[in-house]
Amino acid sequence: MTNVLRLVRMQRQEERALKEALQKMESLKLERERLLNDPAYIEEIARRDYGMVGKGEEIFQITLPDSGETKE
Repeated sequence: MTNVLRLVRMQRQEERALKEALQKMESLKLERERLLNDPAYIEEIARRDYGMVGKGEEIFQITLPDSGETKE
C-alpha cells in the first residue's frame, strides 16, 4: 500500500509541474506576440530596462539636496 501512495503523490507532483510548465509556456507565447506586434510594448521595455529615450527628448536628472545625515 505504501508504494501505491508514493506513486499517487509522485503523480500529483508531476501533474502540478506539468501545469506550471504549460502556464509558463503560454505566458512566453503571449510575451513573444507582444514583442513581435506591439511597438508601444517594445518602447516600454526599452525605456524601463535600458534607459533609452526617444528622438528629440531631453533627460532631466533631479537630485535632492543633501540633508546632512549619513545613511548607513
